[in-house]
Amino acid sequence: MPFKVAGHRERNPRVQFGGQVKVSPEDVIEKVGWRSGGYQQFLLLVTCITIASEAAEVALLSLILPHVKNEFNLTNWETDKVAMSIFAGQMFGCFVMGALADSFGRKPCSIIASALVAVGGYASALADSTTALMICRFAVGLGVGAAFVPVDMLAEACPDHVRTTRTQLANLSFSAGVVAITVVGAVILEPWGWRLLAFVAAVPPTLALLMAFYLDESPTWLADVGRGSEAKRALDRICVENTGYPLPEGIQIV
Repeated sequence: MPFKVAGHRERNPRVQFGGQVKVSPEDVIEKVGWRSGGYQQFLLLVTCITIASEAAEVALLSLILPHVKNEFNLTNWETDKVAMSIFAGQMFGCFVMGALADSFGRKPCSIIASALVAVGGYASALADSTTALMICRFAVGLGVGAAFVPVDMLAEACPDHVRTTRTQLANLSFSAGVVAITVVGAVILEPWGWRLLAFVAAVPPTLALLMAFYLDESPTWLADVGRGSEAKRALDRICVENTGYPLPEGIQIV
């Protein structure tokens, strides 16, 4: 865990649930609120980096396609197939990653998605044929198809009064990623070539991948699949950070 609380310094009164024994993750999040600088802020940062890096990978193709076409002597139809490969992967990834997130959890799906984007990005820079490049971009698209998963995790960790603003910040990072890769492309593409740009574009999803390992599983998903004790441990982390106290003894998360 990247965030640790030194002692139980009081910030707010101990969380109480009016004698309730069974509460939902949403009830807990509403009680403890949002604290900048804690786990919730870290989750927001991971979400923004993930979405920005995936947006950059999508926008990358429009920058490098003319150079790819020239290097491999592609026809217009062959160039279009390379362009379509990432979107075909994205369409397929929406269904596959959605099913994985529901069946195995938000965290493993987020890790797999970032790994696909990062590895597919690095492999794209090394592709020695159009077929290899299309496979690499399809793999990137699979990961991009799971862009919604960290946003779901973020929304589930937000109290009602900040949920819209925090998720909109995450959505704004998509545009930031497109702008960033365009600026980087203007610096790298002409003097150094499209392969270096493809390699550089794979660095942010690598960072998102490493950061995702420090995330807790979504308490909402854990409660939905009957793993209430694990959901309570994840919520305790937020509760201690935001209030200075763990959840009361005897509380069950359902």
